[in-house]
Amino acid sequence: MDIASMYKVSESVEGYPIAGSILPGFEPVLSAFKENFRKRGEIGAACSAFRGNKLLFDLQGGYKDKNKARRWEYDTMACVHSSTKAITAIAMAMAMSRGYFQLDDRVAAHWPEFAVNGKQDITIRQILNHSAGLPIVNEPLTLDLLADYDTLSEILACQNTQWEPGTRHGYHGWTYGMYCNEIMRRTDPKSRSIGCFVREEINQRLNEEFYIGLPDSISDDRVANEIVNWRTLVEAVSDSPRTAVLGFIPKRFQKQSLQVRMLHNPPEVGDLSAFHSRALRKIELPGGNGIGTARAMAHIMGVCASGGEVLGLAPEILAELEKTHPKTGVDERDAVLEGKTTLFQGGCMKPNSTQQHLINRPRSYFHFGGGGNLAHADPDTGIGFGYCNNRMGVTVGDVRSDRLLEVTLKCAN
Repeated sequence: MDIASMYKVSESVEGYPIAGSILPGFEPVLSAFKENFRKRGEIGAACSAFRGNKLLFDLQGGYKDKNKARRWEYDTMACVHSSTKAITAIAMAMAMSRGYFQLDDRVAAHWPEFAVNGKQDITIRQILNHSAGLPIVNEPLTLDLLADYDTLSEILACQNTQWEPGTRHGYHGWTYGMYCNEIMRRTDPKSRSIGCFVREEINQRLNEEFYIGLPDSISDDRVANEIVNWRTLVEAVSDSPRTAVLGFIPKRFQKQSLQVRMLHNPPEVGDLSAFHSRALRKIELPGGNGIGTARAMAHIMGVCASGGEVLGLAPEILAELEKTHPKTGVDERDAVLEGKTTLFQGGCMKPNSTQQHLINRPRSYFHFGGGGNLAHADPDTGIGFGYCNNRMGVTVGDVRSDRLLEVTLKCAN
């Protein structure tokens, strides 16, 4: 990448160090980044954008920890939670481009044991667009089970659907990654997991760091810790009072809705403090424990937004991600996330009618992540955007990343 025309950033905003590099013309992004620290409770964060292989900006600011003892550095990584799904979707798109499987293949054609309990006609497309009716696992899961792919495969194959596949959509928060991982393992000529595929086929091609399953060679000191504070709680109550109240009620007294059952199996994935543990960081959860830099997410999505040649993505596969979602403005209510509207296509989120800053960009595809993270591709400008932070937000979307993305796309036009 050519960085000769970029200039370095090194300043301080109310005690928070801001650093990085930026291409002339994108200065408003730097201003918005600093505003997040001034007005929106940012503690530590990074944001980046690429057009294809060309870096447009890469900014880091604040601290990795609650005590503000460790600065957020150029190579600091963060758990981006469900923004991991965007990277998983790209891995699946690469596999399809190589002919490992097709979007409308029946899952059972590659995984015969799956064809029980009414699942025989479920397609890979339905897994990717969260309409398969498989958002939960009825058996209690553990971290050890999640790392035992053969046993997990047997458990997943036996699950029953929660609605007729294809008739509605609902967030498959953790199971999305579990089913994608098994499809990849059964179709990849090397039988690789998605985490292995990302390391070998994406990271090495782009010279970036994004891990689904943190390698032992990466020190925990490089990973920012999630921080929950009063702003997090205020935002949670404002966004969804019922869900916020549930967070203070012991799980044994909670109504076992699909949302609750999805979020807390295994128990560790429903506990933000568990994401600091090596035990959770090292296993592969392609639905939600990816760890990487904002720069890596932006580079991956930027290459895709600009045609995908570097990653060997076939035009017809990218077209599936880019096409306008057929349900835009219709039947957007999520069957699992109570009171929320969502749209999914090809493994990524698509603009829905509640996202006014994106509704005029129907070709865009992206994924928000718990905490406020975002990986976004905008084919209209050819730009990929990545944002990660450590001051947890709990809404679907976050004003911090929304504002940064909005300004980035204005600068690009």
